This record gives sequence, C-alpha cells and structure tokens, in this order.
Amino acid sequence: MERPPETPVAPPTPVEMTPSAEELAAIAEREAEAERAARAAEREALLPGCDASPEDIDGYANGRIPQSALCALPSGDLLRADAAYAFAALNAAYREATGNDLCIGNTYRSYSQQVALHAEKPSMTAEPGTSNHGWGTAVDLCGGAERFGTATYRWLSANAPDYGWVNPDWAQAGGSRPEPWHWEFEGSE
Repeated sequence: MERPPETPVAPPTPVEMTPSAEELAAIAEREAEAERAARAAEREALLPGCDASPEDIDGYANGRIPQSALCALPSGDLLRADAAYAFAALNAAYREATGNDLCIGNTYRSYSQQVALHAEKPSMTAEPGTSNHGWGTAVDLCGGAERFGTATYRWLSANAPDYGWVNPDWAQAGGSRPEPWHWEFEGSE
C-alpha cells in the first residue's frame, strides 16, 4: 500500500505577545514583593524577633528612644533597626572570616547614660543629646578593635564600609579624637 505524498505544512505564524503596561506593572509588583519577602526572611534569620523599622524612632529625641523602637543584637545591645541588621550581617561576615563574633563594648545610650558618661569623660564623649549612640547608630567595639593596626581593626577598615559601617574621619588615626573602637552606621546594607 502506497502512502500519499506528504504535504509540507507551513510553520505556525508567530504571535507577538507583548504584555500591556498593566501586565508589566503587575509583574514588577510581584517581583518586588518576592524580593521584599526574601529580604524579610534574611533579616529574620539575622535578628530573630526584630520587627522594628528605622521609622520607628521618628518623633523621639536623641537618647529617648524606647526599646520597642530599637532592635536587640544577640548580645542584647540595642541599635536602630537598619543599623542592627547591617551590624548583624557584618558580624556574620567577621565570624565567617575569623571564627569569632565582634566584641561589642557599647551601642545605644539613653540620654541619662550620655549625661553620666559625659560627666565622667567629657573630653571623650559628645555633648549629651548629640551622640550617634543616642540614635542607635554607633557602636564601640572591643576585642582588638580598640587599637589601630590590629587584625580586627584592619578587617573592619577593609570590610565594614560594605555593610554601611565606618570609623569616621575624626575617630581615625590622625583625626581630631582618635577612637579606633568607634564605628558609625552611615548607609543601608
């Protein structure tokens, strides 16, 4: 039995599927929501239980921020939410590189703590009510970070800026008040 010759079939005509502006906006929103969810999961893993946001301190004066508006690090030390997440990520990188956690000497200072410390060490502290510690955006470190040139200080100098943390110019060697242990949060993670 002979088969009839096959008739060539033309390929289907491609149909252009250009999404509408509304569809593109919906896709972008879904992608943004997925990114926010991934970031929230990452933050929860870094600082379980911290549900504060940087805006939570709006309306409060320096040193008068309630604990509920700040985030506790695993050590119990308090920082503004974005600074806490960035510090936790910095600490995780430090632990990965060295096997140790960063040593924290001091973080958030209430106004009364600023007053007491300034009375004790006036040449080494900011005027009460003006300290970045009072905003929850400064840390004083220990464990080698309190001296210039140590392995810890060198590691921080090379890596901390990637997480938004800096040893400000005034606190660097040759600055107006050298404090290698003092680091401030200046950027987002």
